[in-house]
Formats: sequence, structure tokens, C-alpha cells
Amino acid sequence: MPTIDDCLDRLKRAGWGVGHAAFGATWQVDGTNGENALLARGATLEEAYRLACVQARAVGMLAPAREGWHRG
Repeated sequence: MPTIDDCLDRLKRAGWGVGHAAFGATWQVDGTNGENALLARGATLEEAYRLACVQARAVGMLAPAREGWHRG
């Protein structure tokens, strides 16, 4: 499973500006890349970042994983 660092790296390399915040027991990751936006919520920050990567991949805007990068 990818770590938060893996997800953040892939999103940033694809041109996303992202941020995160906690709202009670829910974590939220949101971002834009100039033409697309993403909004992902999860029970953990890691889950929210993974869902953000799923959304970015769906619009064809997720950089590939780096070989030998963190494996969580």
C-alpha cells in the first residue's frame, strides 16, 4: 500500500497543489492542477491520500510511482 509520502510525491509530480485537514474523525485531501479538482475524504489521512490518487488517476493526472520508493 502506498504511504502518504508516496501519494503526495505522485500528486505533486503530476502538477497537483494539494492540502489536507481533519474535520472531527474525518480527514480531507483537496487539490487542483489548474483544470481539475479533487476532494477525497477518509477515516485516516493515509486513506484520504490514497483516494485522492484514485481520483487523480481517473482524470489521467497521476505520476507513476518511483521505483524503489517507500513501500508501506
